[in-house]
Amino acid sequence: MNEKEILKKYNEILSVIHSVLGTTTTFGIQLTDVGKHLFGKNYIGTFASNEVPILKNGEKCIVNLDKSYETGSHWIACLYENNNYYIYDSFGRKTTDILPLFNRITIDSEYDPEQNDNQKDCGSRCIAFLWFAERYGIKNALKI
Repeated sequence: MNEKEILKKYNEILSVIHSVLGTTTTFGIQLTDVGKHLFGKNYIGTFASNEVPILKNGEKCIVNLDKSYETGSHWIACLYENNNYYIYDSFGRKTTDILPLFNRITIDSEYDPEQNDNQKDCGSRCIAFLWFAERYGIKNALKI
């Protein structure tokens, strides 16, 4: 798939997710419900940055950059395949910049933002990324 096709498919998936979760702030329980519905046992949950478990092959989760005792700031998607952690940040930042204590080797999606500062749909975008990766493969998903 070329980048134009990838973004078209991603935006189609995102539109479906927006119809379920909306285009505003989401809470962990909402993301977990949708994640479990879409991915079954491979979606292991939604976590604060200081509570991220070690993932097994094929497992997915969504992580908030804040710690469990903080209010929550931004969601990122995480999936584990073939001994690699793949991270998606809708603001297009490096994992080492946003989760400096995440002591696991990661492969980031492209460093181009899909979300701007006034949008609050990072949780929906994480679910859309994970669903895209499930349908079209992680190599294509990394180009989002």
